[in-house]
Amino acid sequence: MSNAVPVLEGLFSWPNKKPALQVTHCRQCLVVAFPRVEYCPSCASSDVEFRQLESIGKLRNFTSVLMRPPEYKGEVPYGVGIVEFPEGICILGLLTVSDLGSLRPGMNMEVVVETVYKEDGNDIVSYKFHPSQEAGHA
Repeated sequence: MSNAVPVLEGLFSWPNKKPALQVTHCRQCLVVAFPRVEYCPSCASSDVEFRQLESIGKLRNFTSVLMRPPEYKGEVPYGVGIVEFPEGICILGLLTVSDLGSLRPGMNMEVVVETVYKEDGNDIVSYKFHPSQEAGHA
């Protein structure tokens, strides 16, 4: 990806062969939060550490978006899904799959980084969820 720019810094590890989502783990109440923040959104403690999630999670639910939301610059229609990670957090994200008929709740999904849209000659990239071929995870 030449001229690639993350849609927002700190959401995911990148560039990386195996991208991972960046989260906050509270040392006080053990809550995991995404995206990363400087304090715990549950107990307001600043005793937090930044971690990376496992790259494989389980698809919990998904749908197709047919109308362009305000400020969204990507293609429509597109799929979104909720993926639950072994660390106990569910995260909403774009899907790489256009044929939602191939998806099933409970299937393994991996984090990938792909272009969402182009702007000023740059590829704006973000995390997406893609069906994983790896077994035994999540």
